Amino acid sequence: MAFQMAMENDNVKADAFEASEFPDMAMRFSVMAVPKTVINDKTSVEGAVPEAAMVEQLKQAVGG
Repeated sequence: MAFQMAMENDNVKADAFEASEFPDMAMRFSVMAVPKTVINDKTSVEGAVPEAAMVEQLKQAVGG
């Protein structure tokens, strides 16, 4: 879903990594379950969530 948002909005950037291949990043972001979406290095959402919930989390993270 993050990639879809990034494709539709130039203000959204998305990256992905395999936690088992990058354990330092997994520890940095406290990955315990996947998928885990981190927004602006401060807000995170674990698991698959409905699009409306993800949009709401994104709005809250950027103060909108």
